[in-house]
Amino acid sequence: MATEHTWISTTGDWGSIASWSSGQVPGAGGIGTDTAIFSGAASNQSAITNLDRVAAFDNILKRIVIRSDYIGNIGSSGNYLKHALNSSTDPKSRLIHRGSGSVYFNHNAGDIGDVVLDSLNVASALFLDGVIRHLYIKRGFCRVVAGLQWVASNFIVVHNGHLVVDASAFGNWSTFIQTGGYVECLRDSLGGTAILSGGFTKMTGRLLDGQSLHVQPGGILQYAPTAALGSAHNPFIVCHGLLDLSKSLQQLQPSSLIIGETGAVIGSLIDPVVTPLAAHIDLREEYP
Repeated sequence: MATEHTWISTTGDWGSIASWSSGQVPGAGGIGTDTAIFSGAASNQSAITNLDRVAAFDNILKRIVIRSDYIGNIGSSGNYLKHALNSSTDPKSRLIHRGSGSVYFNHNAGDIGDVVLDSLNVASALFLDGVIRHLYIKRGFCRVVAGLQWVASNFIVVHNGHLVVDASAFGNWSTFIQTGGYVECLRDSLGGTAILSGGFTKMTGRLLDGQSLHVQPGGILQYAPTAALGSAHNPFIVCHGLLDLSKSLQQLQPSSLIIGETGAVIGSLIDPVVTPLAAHIDLREEYP
């Protein structure tokens, strides 16, 4: 039977039955039907101890819900909440963070976890590690740390807020959609397909072969890879927004570049050998 467990702790011990309104630690037995709820009306105590629930065998939850009135933190740097969600079989299973504190979450490998961020914390709302499938950012700051791996066929959606992807994060994003906010990608690859229709994206990692990047009207991409480009870094780029190449210290190598009639490109560092003029389509010239 599905059970809601509200955090009422005065000690910060996730593993104590006294920390939960139900008198039970959520997720016990690993059946994936329990929901852990953090609400300031019940307790604003930060969760600080016994956060590795995989080791404690309380390893699968339906949801973790942090409500907007909760101001405490869950975990800290080097002390992540390690849990598993049931997103692979339950479409409503996810971590939802609407609080104003910081959450450090490491989703257990072997399971699939989805995450929703809607927080007013613009500096340190969410730090992600482990294995994640879908990530939705409405508001707030999120950092994807070096150990995180993306599950195949995933979606990353940024409506607003601030997303930073560390250089050593693993796996490719299947689909990345940005409609607003600020994204900084320090690692190679934005994934299979990236659609940028708003906000500002700064990429210092490299786009790879076979990847499709669409900068829509209202989207801005500053592409300035720091590592050397080679034969494996030839993406397909369509630009109807703004493509800023002026910060790059080397010639860029898209396999094809299409500039729409509303598009603009700052800088001209396109390698003419990899992408000759014949491979360019500039609709600003053909449809003045």
